[in-house]
Amino acid sequence: ARKERECRELARWEREQQRPKTKGYIWYTMAILAMIYVVDEITALIGTQMQPDIAEHLFDGRLSILSLCSAFSLPLMAASMVYKTLADRYGRKLFLCINTLGMGAGLFLTFLAGRVGAINGIVLYVVAAMFINFFIPADMQVVYIMEIAPEKGRATMFATIKAIATVGVVLIPAMRAVFMGSSNENWYWVYLVPAIVAAAACVIALLQIRESDAFLEQRIRYLRM
Repeated sequence: ARKERECRELARWEREQQRPKTKGYIWYTMAILAMIYVVDEITALIGTQMQPDIAEHLFDGRLSILSLCSAFSLPLMAASMVYKTLADRYGRKLFLCINTLGMGAGLFLTFLAGRVGAINGIVLYVVAAMFINFFIPADMQVVYIMEIAPEKGRATMFATIKAIATVGVVLIPAMRAVFMGSSNENWYWVYLVPAIVAAAACVIALLQIRESDAFLEQRIRYLRM
């Protein structure tokens, strides 16, 4: 049964490897990965920048309680390291999409936490923090970039995308200015835009990105053994 299962898997990966790449594949794939990287950087930093507003509206201004609630999700960061290794078995694309959708879900749950009020909002905020702290360390977009970028320009390409993602963090204060103005009552709207972008990036990646060549070569070689 195991041999039959592995033969079917081998045939599936060989078909994927033989699919022709469209013209300009590397460039639009890098654009999609850059968008996901921007979402990743925003998701990693938005909680810190929005912490005073969240504490005021969900925890009556008590930052210590907010920090305590957020701490419940920290063990998931360790679990994420184990989860990340599954990409060596099931493929990079699957986990790239799951990670992006997971970050978007965490952002959207934080948005909902600000909409529903104190008690339910706290519960949603803790669940959102669990999503975010679990999916943030995976960084599957980095693995993808390093595996599909041309060897000659790999470092330059990665540095460029990393720079775009870092600059993308300025969207957080920009969204604060647009949605909050001089009042912090509507703080939760800041989370909605990156949540929508994450969902869109996940769908685009699912439809447009192929499995990485490095993974296909490694997995096919293993299954042929």
